[in-house]
Amino acid sequence: RPDGSEVVVHIDMPGRTVYAKVWSARAGHVILYLLDTNVPDNSEADRDITHQLYGGDREMRIKQEMVLGVGGVRMLRELGVKPTAWHINEGHAAFLVIARIRKLMREGLEYSAALEAVAANTVFTTHTPVPAGHDHFTRDQLMPYLEPLAQNPMIPVEQLYSLGLVNDSQDFNMTALAIRGSRFQNGVSRIHGAVSAKICAPLWPEIQPEDNPLAYVTNGVHVPTFLAWEWTEVFDRYLGQEWRYSHDPTFWARVDEIPDHIFWSVHQALKARMLDTLHKRIRRQQLRIHGSDAHLDRLFRHADPLDPNVLTIGFARRFASYKRATMLFDNPDWLKKIITAA
Repeated sequence: RPDGSEVVVHIDMPGRTVYAKVWSARAGHVILYLLDTNVPDNSEADRDITHQLYGGDREMRIKQEMVLGVGGVRMLRELGVKPTAWHINEGHAAFLVIARIRKLMREGLEYSAALEAVAANTVFTTHTPVPAGHDHFTRDQLMPYLEPLAQNPMIPVEQLYSLGLVNDSQDFNMTALAIRGSRFQNGVSRIHGAVSAKICAPLWPEIQPEDNPLAYVTNGVHVPTFLAWEWTEVFDRYLGQEWRYSHDPTFWARVDEIPDHIFWSVHQALKARMLDTLHKRIRRQQLRIHGSDAHLDRLFRHADPLDPNVLTIGFARRFASYKRATMLFDNPDWLKKIITAA
């Protein structure tokens, strides 16, 4: 809080209350709020809820998503933060839909009106390209956690459970809850938007997937922030200042006018710097875990800063199995065509 006092929120769990302490961190003008269940008032098991992302069994996943969705709404309320728009990234925080419905019903709205009011300013983004990546829980797993949410105000628990049902399945699908609790839904690229529209098609059974409202917003970066200064200098010299804000494909065709030797020398210099950074970080890691020099030699055999001509494929994401890095090698002929295209 502004006065320096701690903020602790509670989340009702089966037969107990779980407490989460709020931490804040600043990144420029952005404030990041974090929820931490490692507090004395919790049991040892509940302290571990926020210990590891994607860790534990399905029940641990429910507890994490309860803390994120329900605890997150209570946290913002305690901090006096009143969002004009709420964003659900995947279904992980979708319980916020139910938490917000409950608050509006306590203020006097009927259930249907509260659901519509929540959905009107909620945006849902899905990133997952396969059905198995969308969280779902069995009735027996979820009901003990859903029943406390149906209290005060009284909401038929079956009404809440129906928000997560898809087709004839009796599993509770977090993506279904997020979609029913939002009025704006999107994938993260044009192709992914079409894939997601097919995956989520059962939620709009009366229309074809290509006509349902699941659209897309292509992911992007702030180029002046992420671009190496060496490229900035080259672009300023050969393209002028306009490159910073131009979206015209014909403008960017002028990149071909940059002399090949200048373009390639900048590329190779940056690649050598990247390989040098890789060396330093891997060496520190191996020292920390007591790795052998022989293992380091094998790792560095094809990553020599003095010889940046070797083909290097970077995977700029967390190297978790579900990110499916090996898909790069599912079609070697296509990969060869991509990396050898003139």
